[in-house]
Amino acid sequence: MRPQNLSYYVEVYAAVERIVLRSGCGAATVRAVAAEGGLSASTVRYYYRNQSHLLACAFAAVDDHFSHELGRHPFAPGRLGRGDKPRVEDAVDVLAVHLPTDGAGLERLRLLHAYKAWGRHDWDMAVTVGGFDRRLLDLSHRVLVGLGLPTPQAQRQARILRAVVTGLAEEVVTLAGPPEGEPAMRLPDRFTDRGVRAALTQHLRAVLTEHPQVVADPVDPSYDDQRPEDLPVDRAG
Repeated sequence: MRPQNLSYYVEVYAAVERIVLRSGCGAATVRAVAAEGGLSASTVRYYYRNQSHLLACAFAAVDDHFSHELGRHPFAPGRLGRGDKPRVEDAVDVLAVHLPTDGAGLERLRLLHAYKAWGRHDWDMAVTVGGFDRRLLDLSHRVLVGLGLPTPQAQRQARILRAVVTGLAEEVVTLAGPPEGEPAMRLPDRFTDRGVRAALTQHLRAVLTEHPQVVADPVDPSYDDQRPEDLPVDRAG
């Protein structure tokens, strides 16, 4: 059950996010969230029966943001097939929504990463995260079909494309700079936004090359013939 006052659960989720980014999901107890947000613990418990329920609902708020961003793209449900045929560049744009490399977007990706890790031992979160993963698989399938890949091959390649996106997300979060206020650390090379897009482009082109009947539009000539070690990265440290 969610409160009728929209601003109330916005405050609750904001408190959850601050705690999770600072100390991890385990620290985001109902009592700690109430204290963080200056809210009544008994009222928070009224709407969220326990920590698992609270965290699952907070994850859903992050999921809603990604869904809203995806709704603007030509691969969104109900938009595919309308207007001009989507290009590889469009596919990269829509997949990159899941791979922000800085700012508020990177914070949301950190939250997503933390919630998914918590879902490994929390059933409520596992169910919620499972829905996110299924939607990402569906998006991967729509992307490949929209680019002209035959449906049987698209079904098989969609799982691989989802793995590429989730792997890049892991890389972005793991190698990102520290949260604001934390001491800087020497880190290995990390992906920039351009590097993420180059990696996605290379993968999609490789998949489409296996099916010569599919004609893909180029994205950026500067990405041609780049090896993985040549992808644009920040030289940290």
